[in-house]
Amino acid sequence: MDQAAERVFRDFVAGGAASLPRTAYLLVGDRHRAEDLLQTALVKTYLAWHRIRDPGALESYVRRTMATTATSWWRRRPYRERPVDQIVGG
Repeated sequence: MDQAAERVFRDFVAGGAASLPRTAYLLVGDRHRAEDLLQTALVKTYLAWHRIRDPGALESYVRRTMATTATSWWRRRPYRERPVDQIVGG
């Protein structure tokens, strides 16, 4: 990534993406997982920068990346019952 492109990306991350944390939260329902999701999406976007032709569509690209990443996280979650020695709560 050249310096001009990196500057655009840094400016975007620093201030141009105020609504992205809310979107991440809506996708995963937990503040900490939302932070992880947004960081992951930003890293993926940085690595794919050479494929992004329109910097004006950067926010849309990150949102789409968050959606597909959240979906893959959801698919990988354990879905089977797990036996435990003792039931907690109740």
